Amino acid sequence: MELRMRSQAWTLALAAVLTAAVVVGCGGDSSGQTELPPEIDMLATQLASNSREEESFQQSFASGATVPEDRERYSNYQYRVMEKTVDGNTATLQVRVSTFEGNELGTEQWTATQEGETWKLTAAPLPAGAEAQ
Repeated sequence: MELRMRSQAWTLALAAVLTAAVVVGCGGDSSGQTELPPEIDMLATQLASNSREEESFQQSFASGATVPEDRERYSNYQYRVMEKTVDGNTATLQVRVSTFEGNELGTEQWTATQEGETWKLTAAPLPAGAEAQ
C-alpha cells in the first residue's frame, strides 16, 4: 500500500512539473517579440565588406534612413550580433564591434526595418572607441 501511495505521489509531482512547463513555456518571451530571421545577422556581419563599395553600403540601409557618411571606417571592423529582438517589422540589435585583430571596441544598439521581404539597417552607430582607429 505504501509503495502504491509513493508511486501515485511521484506521478502527481511529475504531472505538476510537466503542466507548469507547458503553461510557462520553454523560456520564451510572451511579450509578442520573436527571434529575428538569420538574415538580420548577415546584415551586420557583412557590413564591413559592403562598406567597400558605395552602392553596397547604401543598399544595406533602409530607404529614408540616414546613411553614415564615413562608410570607409566601417570596413575596418567586424560586427557580431549579441542580442536581437523583433517587434513587427522593426528590429533592435546589440552589435559587438571589434577590430580584425580581436580588440573589442564596444557594443552598440543598431536598428533595422523590414522592407518587403528584406531587412535593412536604419541605424548602425560605431562605438566611441572606433573614432580613434
